[in-house]
Amino acid sequence: MKRLVFQVKVNGLKNAFKEMIYRDRKIIVIEKEIAYEENVYRDDDTDFIIIDQFNYGEMKRKFNLGNMEYFVGKNARCMVAVKYGMCAGYQWWTQDNGFRDLRKLRLNLKGNEAYLFDLFVFPEHRGGNVPKSLAVETFNHLCSCGVNKFYGFYFSDNLRALWWHRAFLKAKEINKIKMQRFLFLEIVDGRLFV
Repeated sequence: MKRLVFQVKVNGLKNAFKEMIYRDRKIIVIEKEIAYEENVYRDDDTDFIIIDQFNYGEMKRKFNLGNMEYFVGKNARCMVAVKYGMCAGYQWWTQDNGFRDLRKLRLNLKGNEAYLFDLFVFPEHRGGNVPKSLAVETFNHLCSCGVNKFYGFYFSDNLRALWWHRAFLKAKEINKIKMQRFLFLEIVDGRLFV
């Protein structure tokens, strides 16, 4: 429910329901190998904070990140880009094979792999370097933890995500899965998830 409220605030009612009710939408599963690189996209006005189970209570009061409590409770972490004291965008990841999306996508992570999800940049920060800087900062942090490969997915009808994964990330597409959703019920590749 918190996610729906967040979606309505940011994208409006029509677009929020588009994300909660759909039929025969195609998921493109991707993978990418990563290595440490200099963050040439970072500017002096942007700081980065990692949110985990140890600091999410404090960060929850500072930033509105949708399902922060839910994701942190499922062993996920978040890289937040902060500009002028406000959240400009964020990227979630997990290495926990019990994470629901991994079951839906039939992925089983190894110790050097992570699953990235829910990259979001607030509308007023789109069109600049926030997404690129956030991605590089996240990748560098993961590399410092021994991760050199990640998985993720995007919906084939999301043109912004398609551009991001193909042009900037140059991620390899490894699978296509059909998905249906009605509010909190999902059918992924013929399997029901509640």
